[in-house]
Amino acid sequence: MCFLASLREQYLRLLLIYPYSPESKDAETQLWMQTSYVFISNYKQRIATLDRIMDGSPRQQQHPHQQSRQNGNHVVEHRKLLQRFRQFLAEEQKFWVELIIRIRRCLPPNDPSRSILLSLDIIPDENTPAASGDALQKRNHYRFPPDSDLIFTPQSLTPAQRASWLAMLSKALVCLGDIERYKEHYNEAGGR
Repeated sequence: MCFLASLREQYLRLLLIYPYSPESKDAETQLWMQTSYVFISNYKQRIATLDRIMDGSPRQQQHPHQQSRQNGNHVVEHRKLLQRFRQFLAEEQKFWVELIIRIRRCLPPNDPSRSILLSLDIIPDENTPAASGDALQKRNHYRFPPDSDLIFTPQSLTPAQRASWLAMLSKALVCLGDIERYKEHYNEAGGR
């Protein structure tokens, strides 16, 4: 996970501090593919393997008591794996929501994207009290670069730069939607 945090930190620096450099082209897609999706894919594959094992036909050479004990182990392993996957997805959801909030802060305050994110309950309403400095520090365990490192202001964006930020925001929302879809598919009530 240390490698994941380091890789993610580098992508965040590219996206939020150097968004107009050639190296940051499609960085949000690479962030998804090389961090979140790698783990999601691995979990999905392991769950599918356990599903196949548990659904497979019993082996002829094994005693029925031995077969049922082995199947019980697979059920427990499956349940634990699903729990870890759901925890991972919950943490990923928090990360992508925070990224969306950070991207939104790079746009002008009156940008129409604000009302969309408000309606999706992604950003807080203006009437909600702001988080304290300690709370912000605790939430930054994803290693987002500080806003003070930004080399532009939202008010100084050109139309092309604004379009670039909106495209980045759109891609981050798609990633968040994918996580929600996986959470729904692998929820406790859904079972195998």
